[in-house]
Amino acid sequence: MILVSDIGNSRIKIALFDNSINPIFFESIEHDESLILKCLNNILEKNYNIENIYYAGVNKSLNGIFEKTSKLIFNIAPYEITLKNFNLKENYANPKEAVGIDMILAGYAVININPHKKENKYTAVTVSLGTATTISAMTSELEFLGGTIMTGLSTSFNAMVEKTSLPTINLENITTKRNALNTETINALEAGVYYQTVGGITLALENIVIEIKEKYCLDSLIYITGGHGNNNLLPHKIMPYLVLQGIYFIHKNNATT
Repeated sequence: MILVSDIGNSRIKIALFDNSINPIFFESIEHDESLILKCLNNILEKNYNIENIYYAGVNKSLNGIFEKTSKLIFNIAPYEITLKNFNLKENYANPKEAVGIDMILAGYAVININPHKKENKYTAVTVSLGTATTISAMTSELEFLGGTIMTGLSTSFNAMVEKTSLPTINLENITTKRNALNTETINALEAGVYYQTVGGITLALENIVIEIKEKYCLDSLIYITGGHGNNNLLPHKIMPYLVLQGIYFIHKNNATT
């Protein structure tokens, strides 16, 4: 059994994997050392047989905290997943090391979940709805093609509220299409969040899929992940654990040596 962690910009996700692509334990918590310790202690108390610990982080300042706490609780030195763990056929990021490890892991998970034959090559397009909204593309032969980075749903809304006298709203309630014409402020705000998020992502996806088809002659598989993925705003399959599953497949494919 392995313990894996995705250290994001706003939250840290911790999961346990055994012999399945779906975690048997999952928790998403704020960046707080006491909360991390509490989560890891809860796992320890359940007597899971943890053999390895892996993590990937886009928030480098938290890497040391996770390393320290996980080693303290389990007496196992955690292994950091980096670009060196991927046998990428090509990486078009410039500079190559600038690409977020979460973008690579999400695509890597899709490709392992959807194995292919050489003649059926495709592109995995992943949309991660987190602090930032990222759209990234990786071919099934592990060629990272690039992507788009947008302001995240909650990041954008919270910045607006801080700069205005507008009220806050529960962003988790925005799960269905909204009327574009509204006479009440709350409804107008919910509509704005919906159309900004769905409109921006939809337009970007349309152009990304067209560009991939024209430039690489490939079809695209589109998946949604990230904290706001469960809002179900887009008509694509939601896979909430893609980054964590990418780490699982790195372990399964013995790519940490």
